[in-house]
Amino acid sequence: MAEIVKEVLARASEAVETFKPVTISKDIDVGFDLGNLLVCDPNPIDTKLLRTEQEVYIKNLARDNTQLIINKIWELPTERFEGALVVKLPPPTTIVPREKPLPKAKPPTRWEQYAKKKGIQKRKKEKLVWDETTQDWKPRWGFRRVNDDKNDWLIEIPENSDPNVDYFGKKKEEKKERIAKNEFQRLRNIARAQKTKVPGVGITPSETPSKQQVKTALAVAKTSVASVGKFTSKLPNEKPPQNLGKKRKAVKTLSNEERQLGDYKQTSKKKTESKRRCKSGGKKGRAIRKPFTGKGKKKGEKG
Repeated sequence: MAEIVKEVLARASEAVETFKPVTISKDIDVGFDLGNLLVCDPNPIDTKLLRTEQEVYIKNLARDNTQLIINKIWELPTERFEGALVVKLPPPTTIVPREKPLPKAKPPTRWEQYAKKKGIQKRKKEKLVWDETTQDWKPRWGFRRVNDDKNDWLIEIPENSDPNVDYFGKKKEEKKERIAKNEFQRLRNIARAQKTKVPGVGITPSETPSKQQVKTALAVAKTSVASVGKFTSKLPNEKPPQNLGKKRKAVKTLSNEERQLGDYKQTSKKKTESKRRCKSGGKKGRAIRKPFTGKGKKKGEKG
């Protein structure tokens, strides 16, 4: 029993000797930036040990400074979160340079300028809204939103309105117009932010248009009528427009019966041509004579 105790104590002493002490003492106090987990050691470097035992010296120095910052972290107030001790680090004090410059602030839109002028404050709205029809919570915007009229099978016609109008198609057209208007407003805000002109529809006007722009505008104006420029009068010595794109010809799609009828006509035409060639004796219409073999009836013989 005594031998076992001595063996355990010997192993414990060996383990204590392998572990280094937690308390570290230095001639000059080091600086800490716990927000960035940074240690600044102002103590001078032992150049002799750095030359003779470089790897061991650097490892010991790094170990001591790491132990110092760990001791400093354990001095902060801790709290338990999901079975683990958590420490809230203070804000950093060392200014770290950025890799890229700060992003430029976006210029305000027309609505933001108007809201600032009128003192309108933005209020945060809840994402989910209670729907009285389905008795369920639905998102305010987007897919399956509340009061969604996309799947309405019935539309109430207003008073003194034409009942023969397609109100479902009218609703779709109004939605397309709203989308186009929002897109135009977005492009207008971008143009205003870049201090450029608002993009137009079709050919964008310019103060000093080029010769090609004038030709293109004239060609577009002429073909914008119901006859697509067929009856539009031309100027004297006016050349036809160029580089305006080619019109695609409409390709007629044949049905199965029409395709079979065309194949039948083509095959019957080939048969009639081949019969004519056989009757005429060849392609050029000459009769082909068989060579004389000497067999047959002689002159003067009766049949």
